[in-house]
Amino acid sequence: MLRSTGPAAGLPPLPGSLERDTAATVPKDPEGRMSRSIALAALLPLVFCSLLPARGESAPYVPGRLLVKFRPGADGAARAAVATELGATTLRRFTLIDAECMKLGAGVSVEQAVERLRGRPGVEYAEPDYELRVEGAPNDEWFPYLWSLDNTGQTGGTPGADIHAVQAWDVFTGDPHLKIGVIDTGIDYTHPDLVANVWTNPGEIPDNGLDDDGNGYVDDVHGYDFANGDGDPFDDHSHGTMVAGIIAGKGDNLIGVPGVCWQAQLVAIKVITYNGYGTIDAAIAGLEYAVTLGIKLTNNSYVAQSYSQALLDAINAARAAGCLFVAAAGNGGSNNDQDPRYPASYNSANIIAVTSSDNVDGVALGANYGPTSVDLAAPGVDIISTFPDSMYRTMSGTSMATAYVTGVCALAMGQHPELTAPEIKGRVLAAVDVEPYLTRKVLTNGRLNAFTATVADVGPETISGIALGRAFPNPFVERTRIAFDLPHPGHATIEVFAANGRRVAVLADRVLGAGPQSVEWDGLDAGRRPCASGVYWARLGFEGRRASRRLVLMR
Repeated sequence: MLRSTGPAAGLPPLPGSLERDTAATVPKDPEGRMSRSIALAALLPLVFCSLLPARGESAPYVPGRLLVKFRPGADGAARAAVATELGATTLRRFTLIDAECMKLGAGVSVEQAVERLRGRPGVEYAEPDYELRVEGAPNDEWFPYLWSLDNTGQTGGTPGADIHAVQAWDVFTGDPHLKIGVIDTGIDYTHPDLVANVWTNPGEIPDNGLDDDGNGYVDDVHGYDFANGDGDPFDDHSHGTMVAGIIAGKGDNLIGVPGVCWQAQLVAIKVITYNGYGTIDAAIAGLEYAVTLGIKLTNNSYVAQSYSQALLDAINAARAAGCLFVAAAGNGGSNNDQDPRYPASYNSANIIAVTSSDNVDGVALGANYGPTSVDLAAPGVDIISTFPDSMYRTMSGTSMATAYVTGVCALAMGQHPELTAPEIKGRVLAAVDVEPYLTRKVLTNGRLNAFTATVADVGPETISGIALGRAFPNPFVERTRIAFDLPHPGHATIEVFAANGRRVAVLADRVLGAGPQSVEWDGLDAGRRPCASGVYWARLGFEGRRASRRLVLMR
Protein backbone atom coordinates (compact mmCIF):
# COMPACT_ATOMS: atom_id res chain seq x y z
CA MET A 1 0.00 0.00 0.00
CA LEU A 2 1.46 3.34 -1.02
CA ARG A 3 2.18 5.98 1.57
CA SER A 4 2.81 9.61 0.77
CA THR A 5 5.74 11.26 2.49
CA GLY A 6 5.71 14.63 0.78
CA PRO A 7 4.41 16.70 -2.11
CA ALA A 8 4.59 15.14 -5.52
CA ALA A 9 6.74 16.50 -8.28
CA GLY A 10 5.17 19.55 -9.85
CA LEU A 11 4.10 21.15 -6.58
CA PRO A 12 6.27 23.86 -5.08
CA PRO A 13 8.07 23.11 -1.81
CA LEU A 14 6.01 23.41 1.34
CA PRO A 15 5.82 27.08 2.36
CA GLY A 16 8.66 28.19 4.59
CA SER A 17 6.44 28.85 7.57
CA LEU A 18 5.03 25.34 7.43
CA GLU A 19 6.97 22.95 9.64
CA ARG A 20 6.78 19.33 8.56
CA ASP A 21 6.67 16.96 11.51
CA THR A 22 9.03 14.39 10.05
CA ALA A 23 8.09 11.85 12.69
CA ALA A 24 4.64 11.76 11.15
CA THR A 25 5.95 9.42 8.45
CA VAL A 26 7.53 6.90 10.81
CA PRO A 27 5.32 3.77 10.85
CA LYS A 28 5.93 3.04 14.53
CA ASP A 29 4.63 6.48 15.45
CA PRO A 30 2.05 7.39 12.79
CA GLU A 31 0.66 10.39 14.67
CA GLY A 32 3.87 12.34 14.28
CA ARG A 33 4.38 13.21 17.96
CA MET A 34 7.05 11.96 20.36
CA SER A 35 6.64 8.32 21.32
CA ARG A 36 5.03 9.01 24.69
CA SER A 37 2.71 11.76 23.55
CA ILE A 38 0.57 10.35 20.86
CA ALA A 39 -2.38 8.23 21.63
CA LEU A 40 -4.66 8.51 24.69
CA ALA A 41 -4.11 5.39 26.78
CA ALA A 42 -5.95 3.19 29.20
CA LEU A 43 -9.49 2.63 30.39
CA LEU A 44 -11.00 0.08 32.71
CA PRO A 45 -13.02 -3.11 32.86
CA LEU A 46 -16.71 -3.63 33.48
CA VAL A 47 -16.76 -5.96 36.49
CA PHE A 48 -14.63 -5.94 39.60
CA CYS A 49 -12.74 -9.11 38.67
CA SER A 50 -11.50 -7.48 35.47
CA LEU A 51 -10.89 -3.96 36.67
CA LEU A 52 -7.13 -4.38 36.89
CA PRO A 53 -4.79 -5.39 34.08
CA ALA A 54 -4.09 -9.05 33.50
CA ARG A 55 -0.73 -10.30 34.72
CA GLY A 56 1.99 -9.20 32.34
CA GLU A 57 -0.10 -6.43 30.80
CA SER A 58 0.56 -2.74 31.29
CA ALA A 59 -2.39 -0.43 31.81
CA PRO A 60 -1.14 2.74 33.50
CA TYR A 61 -3.41 4.44 36.00
CA VAL A 62 -3.08 7.26 38.49
CA PRO A 63 -1.82 5.93 41.84
CA GLY A 64 -4.05 6.71 44.79
CA ARG A 65 -7.16 7.59 42.73
CA LEU A 66 -10.38 5.67 42.27
CA LEU A 67 -13.60 6.13 40.29
CA VAL A 68 -16.67 4.99 42.22
CA LYS A 69 -20.16 4.64 40.76
CA PHE A 70 -22.98 4.48 43.30
CA ARG A 71 -26.20 2.56 42.87
CA PRO A 72 -29.47 4.48 42.53
CA GLY A 73 -30.81 5.28 45.97
CA ALA A 74 -27.47 5.27 47.75
CA ASP A 75 -27.80 7.98 50.40
CA GLY A 76 -25.25 10.41 51.73
CA ALA A 77 -24.42 8.20 54.67
CA ALA A 78 -23.53 5.27 52.41
CA ARG A 79 -21.32 7.48 50.28
CA ALA A 80 -19.62 8.98 53.30
CA ALA A 81 -18.99 5.51 54.70
CA VAL A 82 -17.09 4.54 51.54
CA ALA A 83 -14.90 7.62 51.82
CA THR A 84 -14.28 7.01 55.52
CA GLU A 85 -13.33 3.38 55.03
CA LEU A 86 -10.81 4.30 52.35
CA GLY A 87 -9.60 7.45 54.09
CA ALA A 88 -10.57 9.15 50.85
CA THR A 89 -11.52 12.65 49.80
CA THR A 90 -13.69 13.47 46.81
CA LEU A 91 -11.82 15.24 44.01
CA ARG A 92 -14.71 15.50 41.56
CA ARG A 93 -18.38 14.53 41.37
CA PHE A 94 -20.08 13.56 38.11
CA THR A 95 -23.77 14.34 38.13
CA LEU A 96 -24.03 12.93 34.60
CA ILE A 97 -23.48 9.36 35.87
CA ASP A 98 -23.73 9.77 39.68
CA ALA A 99 -20.10 8.86 40.30
CA GLU A 100 -17.09 10.32 42.10
CA CYS A 101 -13.35 10.49 41.61
CA MET A 102 -11.72 9.91 44.99
CA LYS A 103 -8.20 10.43 46.32
CA LEU A 104 -7.37 7.44 48.52
CA GLY A 105 -5.93 7.78 51.99
CA ALA A 106 -2.30 7.06 52.79
CA GLY A 107 -1.49 3.37 52.78
CA VAL A 108 -4.53 2.35 50.69
CA SER A 109 -3.64 1.12 47.21
CA VAL A 110 -5.97 1.12 44.23
CA GLU A 111 -5.99 -2.69 44.24
CA GLN A 112 -6.96 -2.77 47.91
CA ALA A 113 -9.71 -0.21 47.41
CA VAL A 114 -11.23 -2.15 44.50
CA GLU A 115 -11.21 -5.33 46.59
CA ARG A 116 -12.79 -3.62 49.62
CA LEU A 117 -15.65 -2.24 47.54
CA ARG A 118 -16.36 -5.51 45.75
CA GLY A 119 -20.03 -6.33 46.32
CA ARG A 120 -20.49 -3.48 48.78
CA PRO A 121 -24.13 -2.34 49.12
CA GLY A 122 -24.73 0.96 47.40
CA VAL A 123 -21.66 0.67 45.14
CA GLU A 124 -22.25 -0.37 41.53
CA TYR A 125 -18.58 -0.53 40.63
CA ALA A 126 -15.17 0.92 41.39
CA GLU A 127 -12.28 1.17 38.99
CA PRO A 128 -8.84 2.80 38.63
CA ASP A 129 -8.50 6.21 37.05
CA TYR A 130 -6.61 5.02 34.00
CA GLU A 131 -4.44 7.26 31.89
CA LEU A 132 -5.38 8.53 28.45
CA ARG A 133 -3.01 9.55 25.68
CA VAL A 134 -3.53 11.48 22.47
CA GLU A 135 -2.93 9.50 19.27
CA GLY A 136 -1.85 11.68 16.89
CA ALA A 137 -11.31 24.87 -3.57
CA PRO A 138 -11.04 27.70 -1.35
CA ASN A 139 -8.32 30.28 -1.72
CA ASP A 140 -6.46 29.19 1.41
CA GLU A 141 -2.70 29.29 1.06
CA TRP A 142 -1.97 25.56 1.38
CA PHE A 143 -5.17 24.05 0.08
CA PRO A 144 -3.36 22.55 -2.97
CA TYR A 145 -1.45 20.24 -0.61
CA LEU A 146 -4.59 18.87 1.07
CA TRP A 147 -5.17 15.69 -0.94
CA SER A 148 -7.66 14.67 1.74
CA LEU A 149 -10.09 17.38 0.60
CA ASP A 150 -9.40 17.31 -3.14
CA ASN A 151 -7.10 14.56 -4.42
CA THR A 152 -5.81 15.30 -7.90
CA GLY A 153 -2.87 12.94 -7.54
CA GLN A 154 -0.71 15.79 -6.24
CA THR A 155 0.96 13.56 -3.62
CA GLY A 156 1.30 10.50 -5.83
CA GLY A 157 -2.05 9.06 -4.80
CA THR A 158 -5.22 8.13 -6.65
CA PRO A 159 -7.23 11.08 -8.01
CA GLY A 160 -10.60 11.20 -6.28
CA ALA A 161 -9.40 9.35 -3.17
CA ASP A 162 -10.66 12.22 -0.99
CA ILE A 163 -13.77 13.18 0.94
CA HIS A 164 -15.27 15.26 -1.92
CA ALA A 165 -15.30 18.38 0.21
CA VAL A 166 -15.18 20.80 -2.72
CA GLN A 167 -18.49 19.52 -4.07
CA ALA A 168 -20.07 19.86 -0.62
CA TRP A 169 -18.74 23.41 -0.21
CA ASP A 170 -20.45 24.44 -3.43
CA VAL A 171 -23.70 24.08 -1.49
CA PHE A 172 -22.89 24.47 2.22
CA THR A 173 -19.85 25.50 4.26
CA GLY A 174 -21.08 25.15 7.83
CA ASP A 175 -23.38 26.52 10.50
CA PRO A 176 -21.79 29.43 12.41
CA HIS A 177 -23.96 28.65 15.44
CA LEU A 178 -23.18 24.92 15.76
CA LYS A 179 -21.04 24.12 18.82
CA ILE A 180 -18.50 21.31 18.42
CA GLY A 181 -16.73 19.94 21.49
CA VAL A 182 -13.04 19.19 20.86
CA ILE A 183 -12.12 16.90 23.76
CA ASP A 184 -8.35 16.88 23.50
CA THR A 185 -5.25 18.85 24.58
CA GLY A 186 -7.00 22.20 24.25
CA ILE A 187 -6.97 24.67 21.36
CA ASP A 188 -4.77 27.63 20.51
CA TYR A 189 -7.79 29.92 20.39
CA THR A 190 -5.62 32.82 19.19
CA HIS A 191 -4.51 31.09 15.99
CA PRO A 192 -5.42 33.28 12.98
CA ASP A 193 -7.01 30.33 11.16
CA LEU A 194 -9.12 29.36 14.19
CA VAL A 195 -9.95 32.51 16.12
CA ALA A 196 -13.07 33.30 14.07
CA ASN A 197 -14.48 29.83 14.74
CA VAL A 198 -13.68 29.51 18.45
CA TRP A 199 -16.66 29.60 20.78
CA THR A 200 -16.86 32.52 23.20
CA ASN A 201 -19.13 32.19 26.21
CA PRO A 202 -21.42 35.25 26.08
CA GLY A 203 -22.22 34.98 29.78
CA GLU A 204 -18.68 34.88 31.10
CA ILE A 205 -16.37 37.80 31.96
CA PRO A 206 -12.74 36.79 31.31
CA ASP A 207 -10.29 36.37 34.18
CA ASN A 208 -12.45 37.74 37.00
CA GLY A 209 -12.38 34.48 38.97
CA LEU A 210 -16.18 34.21 38.99
CA ASP A 211 -18.71 31.85 37.48
CA ASP A 212 -20.63 34.70 35.85
CA ASP A 213 -23.11 32.56 33.93
CA GLY A 214 -23.73 30.16 36.82
CA ASN A 215 -23.01 27.01 34.83
CA GLY A 216 -20.63 25.65 37.46
CA TYR A 217 -17.38 26.54 35.66
CA VAL A 218 -15.32 29.62 36.50
CA ASP A 219 -14.00 31.74 33.61
CA ASP A 220 -14.93 29.22 30.90
CA VAL A 221 -14.67 31.82 28.15
CA HIS A 222 -13.60 29.44 25.34
CA GLY A 223 -14.08 26.14 27.13
CA TYR A 224 -12.50 24.54 30.18
CA ASP A 225 -9.26 22.82 31.23
CA PHE A 226 -10.18 19.64 33.11
CA ALA A 227 -6.59 18.40 33.03
CA ASN A 228 -5.40 21.26 35.25
CA GLY A 229 -8.68 22.41 36.78
CA ASP A 230 -9.00 25.95 35.46
CA GLY A 231 -10.87 28.00 32.87
CA ASP A 232 -8.05 28.34 30.34
CA PRO A 233 -8.04 25.47 27.81
CA PHE A 234 -5.08 26.80 25.80
CA ASP A 235 -3.22 24.05 23.97
CA ASP A 236 0.28 23.50 25.39
CA HIS A 237 0.78 20.28 23.42
CA SER A 238 -0.41 20.85 19.78
CA HIS A 239 -2.64 17.84 19.10
CA GLY A 240 -5.94 19.56 19.86
CA THR A 241 -5.08 22.58 17.74
CA MET A 242 -4.31 20.35 14.75
CA VAL A 243 -7.57 18.45 15.23
CA ALA A 244 -9.48 21.73 15.52
CA GLY A 245 -8.01 23.02 12.26
CA ILE A 246 -9.17 19.94 10.38
CA ILE A 247 -12.67 20.25 11.78
CA ALA A 248 -13.18 23.97 11.35
CA GLY A 249 -10.19 25.95 10.20
CA LYS A 250 -11.54 29.18 8.73
CA GLY A 251 -12.10 28.71 5.01
CA ASP A 252 -11.69 31.06 2.07
CA ASN A 253 -9.67 33.59 4.09
CA LEU A 254 -6.48 33.67 1.99
CA ILE A 255 -4.31 32.07 4.68
CA GLY A 256 -3.43 28.64 5.96
CA VAL A 257 -5.78 25.70 5.58
CA PRO A 258 -9.55 25.29 5.38
CA GLY A 259 -11.29 22.95 7.76
CA VAL A 260 -14.19 20.78 6.66
CA CYS A 261 -16.48 23.41 8.19
CA TRP A 262 -15.59 26.96 7.26
CA GLN A 263 -17.98 28.17 9.97
CA ALA A 264 -18.61 26.64 13.40
CA GLN A 265 -18.08 27.24 17.12
CA LEU A 266 -15.19 25.15 18.43
CA VAL A 267 -15.40 24.55 22.18
CA ALA A 268 -12.01 23.74 23.71
CA ILE A 269 -12.43 20.92 26.24
CA LYS A 270 -8.95 20.16 27.53
CA VAL A 271 -8.52 16.76 29.17
CA ILE A 272 -4.89 16.03 28.16
CA THR A 273 -1.84 17.79 29.61
CA TYR A 274 1.26 19.16 27.91
CA ASN A 275 2.92 15.71 27.90
CA GLY A 276 0.10 14.02 25.98
CA TYR A 277 -1.45 12.24 28.97
CA GLY A 278 -4.80 12.57 30.68
CA THR A 279 -7.19 10.51 32.77
CA ILE A 280 -10.61 8.98 32.49
CA ASP A 281 -11.70 11.29 35.28
CA ALA A 282 -10.92 14.31 33.09
CA ALA A 283 -12.50 12.74 30.00
CA ILE A 284 -15.77 12.13 31.84
CA ALA A 285 -15.72 15.65 33.25
CA GLY A 286 -15.14 17.03 29.76
CA LEU A 287 -18.05 15.10 28.31
CA GLU A 288 -20.26 16.21 31.20
CA TYR A 289 -19.30 19.81 30.39
CA ALA A 290 -20.24 19.27 26.75
CA VAL A 291 -23.67 18.02 27.78
CA THR A 292 -24.06 21.00 30.13
CA LEU A 293 -23.44 23.36 27.20
CA GLY A 294 -25.93 21.51 25.01
CA ILE A 295 -23.22 20.37 22.57
CA LYS A 296 -24.53 17.75 20.13
CA LEU A 297 -21.21 16.71 18.57
CA THR A 298 -17.84 15.89 20.14
CA ASN A 299 -14.50 14.88 18.64
CA ASN A 300 -12.59 12.33 20.71
CA SER A 301 -9.18 11.65 19.16
CA TYR A 302 -7.80 9.66 22.08
CA VAL A 303 -7.36 5.93 22.57
CA ALA A 304 -7.10 3.56 25.52
CA GLN A 305 -6.42 -0.15 25.84
CA SER A 306 -8.56 -0.98 28.87
CA TYR A 307 -12.29 -0.86 29.46
CA SER A 308 -13.88 1.80 31.66
CA GLN A 309 -17.50 1.32 32.63
CA ALA A 310 -17.57 4.87 33.98
CA LEU A 311 -16.60 6.36 30.63
CA LEU A 312 -19.13 4.18 28.82
CA ASP A 313 -21.82 5.32 31.26
CA ALA A 314 -20.92 8.93 30.46
CA ILE A 315 -21.05 8.29 26.71
CA ASN A 316 -24.46 6.65 27.05
CA ALA A 317 -25.68 9.58 29.14
CA ALA A 318 -24.46 11.92 26.40
CA ARG A 319 -26.36 9.79 23.90
CA ALA A 320 -29.53 10.31 25.90
CA ALA A 321 -28.85 14.05 25.64
CA GLY A 322 -28.62 13.80 21.85
CA CYS A 323 -24.83 14.04 21.54
CA LEU A 324 -22.89 12.27 18.77
CA PHE A 325 -19.47 10.93 19.85
CA VAL A 326 -16.84 10.55 17.09
CA ALA A 327 -13.86 8.44 18.21
CA ALA A 328 -10.46 7.38 16.86
CA ALA A 329 -9.81 3.68 16.30
CA GLY A 330 -6.18 4.15 17.31
CA ASN A 331 -2.75 3.59 15.82
CA GLY A 332 -0.89 0.31 15.98
CA GLY A 333 -2.03 -1.61 12.92
CA SER A 334 -4.15 -4.02 14.95
CA ASN A 335 -7.66 -5.41 14.52
CA ASN A 336 -9.97 -3.77 17.07
CA ASP A 337 -12.41 -6.67 16.70
CA GLN A 338 -9.79 -8.83 18.41
CA ASP A 339 -7.89 -6.25 20.49
CA PRO A 340 -10.32 -3.43 21.33
CA ARG A 341 -9.32 0.19 21.76
CA TYR A 342 -11.61 2.47 23.70
CA PRO A 343 -13.73 4.52 23.52
CA ALA A 344 -14.09 3.66 19.80
CA SER A 345 -14.78 -0.03 20.55
CA TYR A 346 -17.63 0.57 22.98
CA ASN A 347 -20.98 -0.74 21.78
CA SER A 348 -22.96 2.49 21.95
CA ALA A 349 -25.31 3.80 19.29
CA ASN A 350 -23.93 7.36 19.36
CA ILE A 351 -20.30 6.39 18.68
CA ILE A 352 -18.77 6.65 15.22
CA ALA A 353 -15.48 4.73 15.17
CA VAL A 354 -12.97 5.96 12.59
CA THR A 355 -9.79 4.59 11.05
CA SER A 356 -7.33 6.35 8.78
CA SER A 357 -7.10 5.96 4.99
CA ASP A 358 -4.23 6.92 2.72
CA ASN A 359 -4.15 8.68 -0.63
CA VAL A 360 -4.95 5.51 -2.57
CA ASP A 361 -8.03 4.65 -0.44
CA GLY A 362 -6.42 1.91 1.62
CA VAL A 363 -6.10 1.57 5.39
CA ALA A 364 -3.19 3.80 6.36
CA LEU A 365 0.03 2.22 7.55
CA GLY A 366 -0.20 1.74 11.32
CA ALA A 367 -3.94 2.46 11.61
CA ASN A 368 -6.18 0.13 13.58
CA TYR A 369 -9.13 -1.38 11.73
CA GLY A 370 -12.07 -3.68 12.46
CA PRO A 371 -14.69 -5.26 10.17
CA THR A 372 -17.36 -4.89 12.86
CA SER A 373 -15.90 -2.49 15.44
CA VAL A 374 -14.72 0.35 13.16
CA ASP A 375 -17.40 2.13 11.15
CA LEU A 376 -15.55 3.86 8.32
CA ALA A 377 -12.27 5.31 7.12
CA ALA A 378 -11.27 8.91 6.45
CA PRO A 379 -8.03 10.51 5.26
CA GLY A 380 -5.29 10.58 7.87
CA VAL A 381 -1.85 10.58 6.23
CA ASP A 382 0.35 13.69 6.00
CA ILE A 383 -2.46 16.09 6.85
CA ILE A 384 -1.53 19.78 7.06
CA SER A 385 -3.29 21.64 9.83
CA THR A 386 -3.05 24.45 12.36
CA PHE A 387 -0.31 24.34 14.99
CA PRO A 388 0.11 26.56 18.09
CA ASP A 389 1.79 29.95 17.72
CA SER A 390 0.21 30.74 14.33
CA MET A 391 2.03 27.87 12.65
CA TYR A 392 1.11 24.86 10.49
CA ARG A 393 2.45 21.30 10.45
CA THR A 394 1.71 17.88 9.02
CA MET A 395 0.56 14.95 11.10
CA SER A 396 -0.72 11.45 10.41
CA GLY A 397 -3.02 9.09 12.29
CA THR A 398 -6.56 8.14 13.15
CA SER A 399 -6.87 11.39 15.12
CA MET A 400 -6.77 13.30 11.86
CA ALA A 401 -9.26 10.94 10.24
CA THR A 402 -11.61 11.32 13.21
CA ALA A 403 -11.52 15.09 12.85
CA TYR A 404 -12.57 14.81 9.20
CA VAL A 405 -15.57 12.70 10.18
CA THR A 406 -16.50 15.18 12.91
CA GLY A 407 -16.31 17.99 10.37
CA VAL A 408 -18.60 16.17 7.96
CA CYS A 409 -21.05 15.37 10.77
CA ALA A 410 -21.09 19.10 11.55
CA LEU A 411 -21.83 19.94 7.91
CA ALA A 412 -24.65 17.39 7.86
CA MET A 413 -26.09 18.73 11.13
CA GLY A 414 -26.05 22.28 9.82
CA GLN A 415 -27.60 21.33 6.50
CA HIS A 416 -30.21 19.04 8.09
CA PRO A 417 -31.04 20.48 11.53
CA GLU A 418 -34.20 18.38 11.70
CA LEU A 419 -32.19 15.14 11.97
CA THR A 420 -31.30 13.50 15.28
CA ALA A 421 -27.79 12.38 16.19
CA PRO A 422 -28.51 8.73 15.25
CA GLU A 423 -29.93 9.91 11.93
CA ILE A 424 -26.80 11.98 11.25
CA LYS A 425 -24.68 8.92 12.04
CA GLY A 426 -26.79 6.82 9.70
CA ARG A 427 -26.53 9.38 6.94
CA VAL A 428 -22.73 9.61 7.22
CA LEU A 429 -22.26 5.83 7.27
CA ALA A 430 -24.65 5.24 4.39
CA ALA A 431 -22.86 7.87 2.30
CA VAL A 432 -19.39 6.29 2.19
CA ASP A 433 -17.59 5.48 -1.04
CA VAL A 434 -17.11 1.71 -0.96
CA GLU A 435 -13.47 0.95 -1.79
CA PRO A 436 -11.82 -2.41 -2.54
CA TYR A 437 -8.88 -1.87 -0.18
CA LEU A 438 -11.28 -1.04 2.67
CA THR A 439 -13.55 -4.05 2.13
CA ARG A 440 -13.70 -6.20 5.26
CA LYS A 441 -11.52 -3.67 7.06
CA VAL A 442 -14.37 -1.46 8.32
CA LEU A 443 -18.09 -1.99 8.84
CA THR A 444 -19.18 0.07 5.83
CA ASN A 445 -16.30 -1.04 3.59
CA GLY A 446 -15.85 2.60 2.71
CA ARG A 447 -14.29 6.04 3.03
CA LEU A 448 -16.00 9.23 4.15
CA ASN A 449 -17.84 11.26 1.49
CA ALA A 450 -18.71 14.81 2.57
CA PHE A 451 -20.86 15.63 -0.43
CA THR A 452 -23.11 12.59 -0.22
CA ALA A 453 -23.42 12.82 3.57
CA THR A 454 -24.20 16.52 3.54
CA VAL A 455 -25.79 17.57 0.31
CA ALA A 456 -26.73 14.65 -1.93
CA ASP A 457 -30.40 13.86 -2.35
CA VAL A 458 -31.27 10.82 -0.29
CA GLY A 459 -34.79 10.72 -1.65
CA PRO A 460 -35.96 8.43 -4.46
CA GLU A 461 -33.43 7.42 -7.09
CA THR A 462 -35.17 7.53 -10.47
CA ILE A 463 -33.79 5.73 -13.50
CA SER A 464 -35.78 5.68 -16.74
CA GLY A 465 -39.15 5.93 -15.06
CA ILE A 466 -38.60 3.61 -12.08
CA ALA A 467 -37.78 4.87 -8.60
CA LEU A 468 -36.28 3.11 -5.60
CA GLY A 469 -37.02 5.40 -2.69
CA ARG A 470 -35.97 5.88 0.89
CA ALA A 471 -35.41 2.91 3.19
CA PHE A 472 -36.59 3.45 6.74
CA PRO A 473 -35.04 3.02 9.16
CA ASN A 474 -31.59 3.14 7.64
CA PRO A 475 -29.25 2.12 9.25
CA PHE A 476 -31.42 -0.57 10.84
CA VAL A 477 -31.03 -3.31 13.41
CA GLU A 478 -33.86 -5.79 12.75
CA ARG A 479 -35.82 -4.74 9.67
CA THR A 480 -36.21 -1.92 7.18
CA ARG A 481 -38.93 -0.97 4.70
CA ILE A 482 -37.88 0.03 1.18
CA ALA A 483 -40.12 2.28 -0.89
CA PHE A 484 -40.31 2.05 -4.68
CA ASP A 485 -42.46 3.29 -7.55
CA LEU A 486 -43.37 1.66 -10.88
CA PRO A 487 -44.75 3.57 -13.89
CA HIS A 488 -47.20 0.78 -14.81
CA PRO A 489 -47.95 -2.85 -13.83
CA GLY A 490 -45.35 -5.43 -14.75
CA HIS A 491 -42.87 -8.03 -13.56
CA ALA A 492 -40.35 -6.62 -11.09
CA THR A 493 -37.55 -7.97 -8.94
CA ILE A 494 -36.22 -6.52 -5.71
CA GLU A 495 -33.01 -8.14 -4.53
CA VAL A 496 -30.48 -7.48 -1.78
CA PHE A 497 -26.76 -7.74 -2.46
CA ALA A 498 -23.78 -7.66 -0.12
CA ALA A 499 -21.03 -5.12 -0.75
CA ASN A 500 -18.97 -7.81 -2.51
CA GLY A 501 -21.73 -8.33 -5.08
CA ARG A 502 -23.13 -11.57 -3.64
CA ARG A 503 -26.93 -11.78 -3.70
CA VAL A 504 -28.22 -12.50 -0.22
CA ALA A 505 -32.01 -12.15 -0.50
CA VAL A 506 -34.87 -11.81 -2.99
CA LEU A 507 -37.66 -9.62 -1.66
CA ALA A 508 -39.89 -9.67 -4.74
CA ASP A 509 -39.93 -11.55 -8.06
CA ARG A 510 -43.43 -11.22 -9.44
CA VAL A 511 -45.93 -9.03 -11.27
CA LEU A 512 -46.55 -5.83 -9.31
CA GLY A 513 -48.97 -2.98 -9.77
CA ALA A 514 -48.24 0.60 -10.75
CA GLY A 515 -47.49 3.44 -8.36
CA PRO A 516 -45.77 3.84 -5.00
CA GLN A 517 -45.41 0.75 -2.81
CA SER A 518 -42.89 -0.83 -0.43
CA VAL A 519 -41.28 -4.09 0.61
CA GLU A 520 -39.65 -5.11 3.89
CA TRP A 521 -36.29 -6.77 4.50
CA ASP A 522 -35.75 -8.42 7.86
CA GLY A 523 -31.97 -8.65 7.60
CA LEU A 524 -32.03 -12.39 6.85
CA ASP A 525 -30.49 -14.14 3.86
CA ALA A 526 -32.22 -16.60 1.51
CA GLY A 527 -31.61 -19.40 4.01
CA ARG A 528 -33.26 -17.32 6.79
CA ARG A 529 -29.93 -16.78 8.52
CA PRO A 530 -29.09 -13.37 10.03
CA CYS A 531 -26.83 -11.32 7.79
CA ALA A 532 -23.73 -9.74 9.29
CA SER A 533 -23.48 -6.03 10.00
CA GLY A 534 -22.35 -4.01 7.01
CA VAL A 535 -23.36 -2.25 3.81
CA TYR A 536 -25.90 -3.87 1.49
CA TRP A 537 -27.62 -2.77 -1.70
CA ALA A 538 -31.31 -3.12 -2.53
CA ARG A 539 -31.76 -3.35 -6.30
CA LEU A 540 -35.02 -2.88 -8.19
CA GLY A 541 -35.23 -4.44 -11.65
CA PHE A 542 -38.07 -3.62 -14.05
CA GLU A 543 -38.19 -4.11 -17.84
CA GLY A 544 -34.42 -4.16 -18.18
CA ARG A 545 -33.92 -1.09 -16.01
CA ARG A 546 -32.38 -1.02 -12.55
CA ALA A 547 -32.19 1.31 -9.57
CA SER A 548 -30.27 0.76 -6.33
CA ARG A 549 -30.38 1.99 -2.75
CA ARG A 550 -27.67 1.62 -0.10
CA LEU A 551 -28.66 -0.07 3.18
CA VAL A 552 -26.67 -0.28 6.41
CA LEU A 553 -27.38 -3.21 8.74
CA MET A 554 -26.15 -2.76 12.32
CA ARG A 555 -26.48 -5.81 14.57
